[in-house]
Amino acid sequence: MSYQDTSWLKKVCHAAIVAGGIYAANNLLDSRATEKHLLSSKPENIFHWRGLKMYYEKTGKGSPVLLIHDLHPAASAAEWSELKGLLAENHTVYALDLPGFGRSKKSDQLYTNFFFVEAIKEFIETMSLGRVTIIASNESSCIGLMAAVYSPKLFDRMIFINPPSVTAEGRVPTTLNRLERDVLELPFLGTFIYHLLYCRERIDLSFTEKYFYNPFHETDQLVDTYYESAHLGGRKSRFTAASIISGFTRIDIEHALSTVQIPIFIIQGANMDGEDDAVSEWTSLNSEIKVTSIAHTKALPHLEEPNFVNEEIKNFLTYVD
Repeated sequence: MSYQDTSWLKKVCHAAIVAGGIYAANNLLDSRATEKHLLSSKPENIFHWRGLKMYYEKTGKGSPVLLIHDLHPAASAAEWSELKGLLAENHTVYALDLPGFGRSKKSDQLYTNFFFVEAIKEFIETMSLGRVTIIASNESSCIGLMAAVYSPKLFDRMIFINPPSVTAEGRVPTTLNRLERDVLELPFLGTFIYHLLYCRERIDLSFTEKYFYNPFHETDQLVDTYYESAHLGGRKSRFTAASIISGFTRIDIEHALSTVQIPIFIIQGANMDGEDDAVSEWTSLNSEIKVTSIAHTKALPHLEEPNFVNEEIKNFLTYVD
């Protein structure tokens, strides 16, 4: 048999070796990310919705408050670990892991703003929470806003921490964005890219450069918790990231923001890059929005300065027009 006759076999063998190496690396990285078991869950804290298991935490007693974490693949209800106990002194606090995040079910589907809106709506109605105050951070603020527009009777007040730019949220996914999503959803390569994007080192860097004003507020356990959250559920974690990175979780909120009747309170990290412009967009569309700023914080003031954030929330919830 000639060389030309067997060259295809060598190429197949090389491809198999590369694929096998990527497969082994993905297994090893998944195992390392979740080996500390920092995010425990209880069967009684599982909400079943559309065949998906959605994890939630409940604490405190009083009027209901619903906490929605940021739309970051490493996010979970752990984002509220410093604030929920303070809120629980006066409220019944529910902190969700949205579908596709943390301890909730991760599936191979497209995640959109409306998908999360439906999940929140069903949770509030099925759990018979009554009218809730929703507190959401960063891009999840748009989920809270749209949920209130679709089902205003379910919400009392809305508190958004560092909401995103209205202009950025209105951008429609491009062809390149769709290609990004397709690549990330590939079985071996997409999973490997996901591991590179959400490795512990990059999550650590995010805390020191973007999330926290004071890098000394960061702890190894916090970084490990986010790292574990990003990789719980194994390879299907990449589908959540694919939808977020490609922009399918974004939505045009201009009309909703200008017509919503439910009171809105924005808490911004004083040192969050670009947040002044984002808040200006929100208030230009709705002049009734109240705004406060937390000094020496960036993207996650509720983790960095929870006592100050709690006081501002308390003032807003007791304020009467």
